[in-house]
Amino acid sequence: MSRAGLVAVLLMGCAKTVAPEAAPVDAVDESKVAASGEPREILEAFADHERPGLRARAVEWLVRAGAEGRPDDPSAWVQRAEVVALGRRADAAATARRQAMAARDDIDPWVRCLAALLAPDPSFAVALSDYATEPQPWRRLPLALGAWASGDAQAREVVEAALRSGLLDWNLELMLALGDRGDAALAVALAEAQRQAEPELQLAIAAARLLAGDDEAAQAFEVVLRNGEIEARLEAIDLLQHVPTEPASRLLDAAAAKGPEIVTSYVEIIGVDRGDTRAARLRKAMASDDPELRTLVVRHVVPGAMALPWRPQPLVDDKRGALATPIVTEALTDADPGVRRQAVESAAALGLDVTPVVQALLLDDDPTVRIAAAGYLLVQGSR
Repeated sequence: MSRAGLVAVLLMGCAKTVAPEAAPVDAVDESKVAASGEPREILEAFADHERPGLRARAVEWLVRAGAEGRPDDPSAWVQRAEVVALGRRADAAATARRQAMAARDDIDPWVRCLAALLAPDPSFAVALSDYATEPQPWRRLPLALGAWASGDAQAREVVEAALRSGLLDWNLELMLALGDRGDAALAVALAEAQRQAEPELQLAIAAARLLAGDDEAAQAFEVVLRNGEIEARLEAIDLLQHVPTEPASRLLDAAAAKGPEIVTSYVEIIGVDRGDTRAARLRKAMASDDPELRTLVVRHVVPGAMALPWRPQPLVDDKRGALATPIVTEALTDADPGVRRQAVESAAALGLDVTPVVQALLLDDDPTVRIAAAGYLLVQGSR
């Protein structure tokens, strides 16, 4: 798996009932997509595209700008994009729409849980109360987690029992959300789940244990970071960046010291979110011939760009803004479409006024760049 694919899998929460954050990049039939026009027209066209990855990207921008999304879309990719975008808003209409999605038994259980985690209150516990009658443990777990986070104390026991069953979806994000409950007693059930889980899920459960205060879970990462293949080590690093604990920091430092260069560079880039803002390291990575490495820099230079959606979004201080602005601005004209797309998204997150450059990207050859450009302009216009 490539680093880009790995990052996508982690953020998406890939599962059997998958509910990812960032949509996949699908092949596109250009005859079915508006190639130019007003930003809203472009996004509306993509929101009705046959490819769910493109629909999800367009829907998230539309909803962020206050427009109507696609709440009845059958794809979990699109459902999750809608919920995450609603969570960025504080208006009553957005809250009501999240509540409505949490109560729907015809959409992905993790999406329903996420709707609650973004801003839990007792109304979501009611919306998710069908966890008590859900027969499948892997569907029951996210529903019970959302209810527990929303004040239903009885749901905690259901979460623990579902974990002990070992019948879990491959949903990395769900595991991190469980760890974020900070329940030390739950770490015992997580350890039992880890012993039974498929190999692809074991590190995510170990990350949840670290978040819950079980430092013994670091052993699973030590083995991979010491002896694993490069891609396995990068996967471990992707998880550890979401674990703001001292054991995780030690593991990342050890991985960077061991190398090789790609591992060291990766740890250094994500180190920006750990308080390391040495610009020379980022400039070196931006000069790389590897577009995936450049994309990572442009993403991580924004505070909280990799933050899980239910965690607080950090503010951009002057020092971080001064570091990020020239990197993001230059990346808008990068030769690689993935870097350009990320630059537009980062510019929006930073609140940069780069309208003339982004306006030109409405005609970009890459459809995901056009979606990002249209989204940026629509959101800028709605402020």
